[in-house]
Amino acid sequence: MKNFNRSILKIQFILILTAIIYLIQVNLLSADIFFTNGETKSVVTSYLTTRFSSYRSTKGLFYRMFIPKSIPEGLVTQNIYGIRKTFTPRPTSIKEVKDKYGNLIYECTWNKDIRIVQIDLQFRAKIHSQFTQIDSNAPFPIETDDETKIYLQGTEQAPSNEYSINYIARSISYNLKREIDVIYNIALWVNENIKLINRKDNKNDDLKDDAVSVLQNRAGTKKGVCNLLVSLYRGIGIPARVAYGVSFQKEISYKVDGSRVYIQSPNNERYWVEVFFPDAGWLPIDPNGLYFSLPSYIVKIAVGPDVQYLDKKWSVKTGELKELKEFIYDVKAVNFKIVYTGEKLPTERGLITSCPVPGLVLSENKPDLEIITRDKPQADEEQAPKQKRIRISENPNADDSLYIVATGKKIYAQRFSVNQRVKVTEIKIPAIKFSDQGRIWIEVLSDNNGKPGKKLFRTYSVSSTRVRFMMIENPWIGFPVSKKAKSILEPGHYWFTLRSSGSCIFNWFASEGDVTGNWKDTLFLNTAYKKPKWNNILNLDLNYQILGIKLDNKPEKKPSQESGKK
Repeated sequence: MKNFNRSILKIQFILILTAIIYLIQVNLLSADIFFTNGETKSVVTSYLTTRFSSYRSTKGLFYRMFIPKSIPEGLVTQNIYGIRKTFTPRPTSIKEVKDKYGNLIYECTWNKDIRIVQIDLQFRAKIHSQFTQIDSNAPFPIETDDETKIYLQGTEQAPSNEYSINYIARSISYNLKREIDVIYNIALWVNENIKLINRKDNKNDDLKDDAVSVLQNRAGTKKGVCNLLVSLYRGIGIPARVAYGVSFQKEISYKVDGSRVYIQSPNNERYWVEVFFPDAGWLPIDPNGLYFSLPSYIVKIAVGPDVQYLDKKWSVKTGELKELKEFIYDVKAVNFKIVYTGEKLPTERGLITSCPVPGLVLSENKPDLEIITRDKPQADEEQAPKQKRIRISENPNADDSLYIVATGKKIYAQRFSVNQRVKVTEIKIPAIKFSDQGRIWIEVLSDNNGKPGKKLFRTYSVSSTRVRFMMIENPWIGFPVSKKAKSILEPGHYWFTLRSSGSCIFNWFASEGDVTGNWKDTLFLNTAYKKPKWNNILNLDLNYQILGIKLDNKPEKKPSQESGKK
């Protein structure tokens, strides 16, 4: 009898242990919000150039130059010094002003005919960013003073009294007692319900950047999502504003359960949201997946009520102008130490790196989206005309992109999905050549439990000598697939990689954040190690187009995945 009871206890123990392991595994797979501690420090020398050119008689150029300022307090501090401004040719008039939002602005006017105008801004920034616990217990609703009430006023791009926007914010915030819980839950709702579009293109050129349009379309650019967040917060009495700055292409990383997460930003202009806490000041919410702090390779330049106020910097009285922007930088004294705390939360879309929030309360309120109508169908819902060759999968938006050195010791893999039976005929990627002598090609792989598996087929290789150097205007390179290749794909998940031979160097374009798929759909393998593993996760999506032919559905003889097919 004793032996029998011991056996029963052993079985119960095994069952409990199995259940615990299962719950841990489920939690690991679904956790997309990682709480981190640490800091990053950088010293950045920045060269920002704006160049206007005209091929016809153009007069009356007006330009607003925002000048960055030092920020001595907060989780992200910056010390700006060595500012130099150069105008070629010199403006007819220069006026230094300070707007009601505290920005320092140089208003420049050129009255003469304009051929070429170049504006240069140089400065150095010493930046210190802290990823630390947010100990805010400000009650909700909050009390505001005269200085912050200005950020409760609505604008055309970010209204504060629009019915559908206020309905969403009030539904989410219902029964929440702390401001930080309200801010966090609204940011999570936007992350899970609003699709982030990298930029406007021919497929979604009807999408606008105002908050109402973004909500109606359930999609928006980074500028549009910033306007929506600001509008949601203002409608329930939380001061919010849009911040404008520049980011420089550097990376920070941290380990998560045996994998390493990499966060990068493009070398370009940047917009994010700042919300006001009575007991903590202004804290950032970045739609790209950074909550309450930013890396030290981002310089803040100005703030405003919406994106349009910060984005519309120039105008002309007569004629037309072409604008070109250039961002050159030198980052020194880089020091970062970011540590994952072991705490995580699930979310349905995107990787989020967040400062820890003690006692965070997640709202169970789900707004009814049916009350919000859409003026036009989303681009991906429109019926495309039937044609023999189709776009099987794509992330084609190569503007405002990062550049990944993809032909070195690191092999990059991008995951994509197929929802119908197809035959791949060509794969295109945007890449810039920097060095010659070699060949490049693409390999398509199966999915093995969410990581690249066996090679299924490869494209024809392209000689690097046939690709022109620095083809920035049209960087797309086509890789045809042989008719004899076994390139038929059944519905499921797959991966593809760019491979190379020789000493050629190509930089592959990528979009910041999770524009397509989930946050684990871009990995790299470091072949410099003896036993390389696909355990390096990038917070970006590589740009690509996969083209092919739709096939009739047939019974699937063999599974297209090794395992883990969803």
